Amino acid sequence: MAVVFPLTFPTYPEPAEATVEPNDSVAALASIFTGQEDIQEHQGGFWTLSVTWDLMHWEEAAPFVAVLTKLRGMGGTFLFGDPITAQPLGNAVGAPVVDGFGQTGLELLTRGWNPGAPDVLKAGDNIQIGTGAQTRLHKVVADASADAGGLVTLDIWPRLRESPADGTAIVTQNPLGTFRLASNARAWREVAPKLVSIQFEAREAF
Repeated sequence: MAVVFPLTFPTYPEPAEATVEPNDSVAALASIFTGQEDIQEHQGGFWTLSVTWDLMHWEEAAPFVAVLTKLRGMGGTFLFGDPITAQPLGNAVGAPVVDGFGQTGLELLTRGWNPGAPDVLKAGDNIQIGTGAQTRLHKVVADASADAGGLVTLDIWPRLRESPADGTAIVTQNPLGTFRLASNARAWREVAPKLVSIQFEAREAF
């Protein structure tokens, strides 16, 4: 059977530790004469991850090992989210979707929230836009409340990679992004009797 990417890891057990890094493409050049800085912000921005599972029995570890093996190093992709933001701090009430075509940048117009609901999302919450290979993970960087019509403008990071279609669902529970391993090598540590620990590093795939 052909492998279809992106793959998904088992949801249990949860990682024991995860390092989540937002990376921006910013160039900084300081004059050797005056020390004045020239800062150039480019459109690139991406996530990197380092994830660790502590020792678990082989029966629990085997599905993780299978996914790592099927990824074929950096050739395949997988879906993953920041474990600590699986549930939003905001109340996320409603059925939110993208509001309008052709959106770009670091703001996202949305609709479908409960009218007048306060704090539908809080600064630090994550959302997911898209599915399949275009599953994108974004962080909300400012508190957001719905107006009387259920509209919300979200301040997000990173900037939109693609303009989502009008009506695209916004996922607030267990949001995911698309990632690929940072290296072709992947390993798991085996300790007798039949205990395994797993660690890998990855970066956002796009």
